[in-house]
Amino acid sequence: MSETEIAESPRAKAAPDVSRHEPLPLPEPEPVASEPRRVWIEISRPAEGNPGGTIEEAMYTIEGNLLRVSDMQGRPLGARILRSGEDPDVVARRLLREKKRPSSFYDPIPYISRIL
Repeated sequence: MSETEIAESPRAKAAPDVSRHEPLPLPEPEPVASEPRRVWIEISRPAEGNPGGTIEEAMYTIEGNLLRVSDMQGRPLGARILRSGEDPDVVARRLLREKKRPSSFYDPIPYISRIL
């Protein structure tokens, strides 16, 4: 094949000219996690059988607007997206309370009393 035939071939016409393309944009940098912050909640108040009460502790980090909560051993408990103006400590405590809520299995069953 001569150079003229190669330049006129369909394959040569379909090949894009890479010299005219703009460079690809750089990828977005990954959000950097904040330093872990510690939060705790009160599970039970001090009582005669438990004079110190009971608390649960956790840590949270913020990456962009994503709040991640983990227990003190580093196991994840959950994550939430922070809205504008929300206090991260409050959101982390709320998430911890949802995950560490004591079971209500042994609580008394509320019956509706009927008067006949």
